[in-house]
Amino acid sequence: MIQPVSQREAVEVRNGVAIQETDRMVLLSKPNPAIKKGDFLRQADSSQFRIMDVLGMRGSPVQKLYLRATGVL
Repeated sequence: MIQPVSQREAVEVRNGVAIQETDRMVLLSKPNPAIKKGDFLRQADSSQFRIMDVLGMRGSPVQKLYLRATGVL
């Protein structure tokens, strides 16, 4: 189970094209050592996030994942 903790969205115009970046921090209640920085997480609605960082939480089995989705508006 993935629990969203925070979300940030930003829109930037690059070369006349609007680019939206969505950053999320989520908690993974059951750690998965196979998850690595650079992997992709796909949601049920087919949206896709790149894993920017994977951190353990001291004294807890929970993994913290930093995710980013980038797309053209």
